[in-house]
Amino acid sequence: MITSTCGKVPVGSTTETTLATYRLFGISFCVVPKEVVANDIRLRARDNVPSSVILANAHVIVEAQKDPQLKNAIANASLVIADGMPVTWVLRGKGQRFVERYPGSDLMEDILRLESSAAHYLMGSTPDILGRISGKFKGSVIGSYSPPFTNNGFTEQEKCRQLELIEKSRPDFIWVGLGAPKQEAYVTEMASRSSRGVWLGVGAAFDFHAGIRRRAPQFLQEAGLEWAFRLISEPQRLGPRYLATNPVFIKLACQELLRRQSNGAVGHDRKA
Repeated sequence: MITSTCGKVPVGSTTETTLATYRLFGISFCVVPKEVVANDIRLRARDNVPSSVILANAHVIVEAQKDPQLKNAIANASLVIADGMPVTWVLRGKGQRFVERYPGSDLMEDILRLESSAAHYLMGSTPDILGRISGKFKGSVIGSYSPPFTNNGFTEQEKCRQLELIEKSRPDFIWVGLGAPKQEAYVTEMASRSSRGVWLGVGAAFDFHAGIRRRAPQFLQEAGLEWAFRLISEPQRLGPRYLATNPVFIKLACQELLRRQSNGAVGHDRKA
């Protein structure tokens, strides 16, 4: 296994978190067990320096291939985690046998359980959903903000307002549920402008923890069929996305796996 710095530990950090990464689809993924990932995120928060965490699934990867700004935002994140079995399968096919799927809802649950005494802030979604999550994790969530809806991104004035509210609360973890791919660029930018805290883009995790939507049964998750369960649950919203995204991801995955087969080496950290 190739060991390198997983993302960018912010300047001034006193914690040397060196994790294994593998470059796939032009993105450097952490390829260690999820317990190690969770521990690294906890250390970043205790280090009192800003960091950004992106969970990249097939949809995010496909969007990044056609959007240079999004791809750059992901490249500048402190940590990129494989979200979903399809991405995990490709990484394992490239020889990264320790990598584990780590969905945002699982990561959020684990960190809030392990760091229940830390300060957590919720950013995104609706006041009702934010209230439900705060009620579920009583005593851990110190604040929340439901931003105005926009298709074109937040204005600079709105970003400054958000940053001011969050900085006043001094959270250790800022959970962002704006939906992909909007939240990926957002967490990277806001972490670079903040003084502390780990910013994590977890998307649908807000709806799951609020009890608004059900997650797929565990056996479907492990079989890589969570997308099918969600499609059946939300066909009008997710149908067009999956129709546009899944074939492209399959093509990208096949190209990566065939490249490994032709080159032979397993576990080689090859720059794309």
